[in-house]
Amino acid sequence: MNTVNYLLFFLLSVFIFPAGLYGQCVKKIRLEHVGTEDGTASTYAVIFGEGMPVTAYWPLGKRLTLDDRTVRHGVSAGYGDNLNINSRVAFRFIVAPADAPVSAADATQMMTWLQACGSGGGSQDIVPKAAFSDPVATGCAAYNHGGRKWRVPTQRELQLMWVLRDGIRYAYTGVSGASPMGTHRYWSSTEEPAAGTVYNAWIFDFSATFPRSHPSDKTGYVYVRCVSDY
Repeated sequence: MNTVNYLLFFLLSVFIFPAGLYGQCVKKIRLEHVGTEDGTASTYAVIFGEGMPVTAYWPLGKRLTLDDRTVRHGVSAGYGDNLNINSRVAFRFIVAPADAPVSAADATQMMTWLQACGSGGGSQDIVPKAAFSDPVATGCAAYNHGGRKWRVPTQRELQLMWVLRDGIRYAYTGVSGASPMGTHRYWSSTEEPAAGTVYNAWIFDFSATFPRSHPSDKTGYVYVRCVSDY
């Protein structure tokens, strides 16, 4: 078993299936659109972390965003004063009904990591640091559904999404405009220290029959499935 697969086995056993507790689930929930008063609502797949140890999830009401943006962080640390948000998963969070396009004007769904996170800072923002220098409306920052704020999921949230992918598919079956998570590679918001002059972010491969995650060059083109704090 290589280092990455061993790490995933450990993380999945600790953060997803603690001994004797199997409460993690997907629930199909209809929620009113944020900021509306006309009763408009959408159906969502909501992941609940019930059954995990308290130390493995962020409490209800915790927003894992900074100025409505994905918080910059590494596998085991935050940058600057940022939370180490990959150290836990949200107790509950909404999985977007479809993969995000680059922007409202560009329906392309494969994008760079910076586009997924909503940065136009180019090479200066590829380097890990506390915040993006040039926030732009792309990827999850541009994703517009239900009036909610959306962000790129962390590495550990993607692990939970992979385990519960059939539940996500079931929750969105028959929902207009929704689509199951494809057999794609998906960006996480979790960054990886530099390897020479290459700066990476972790991706999760949904095409594999086993949990497979690894760092990938941020300039590559990968899909993103946004999540929203709930």
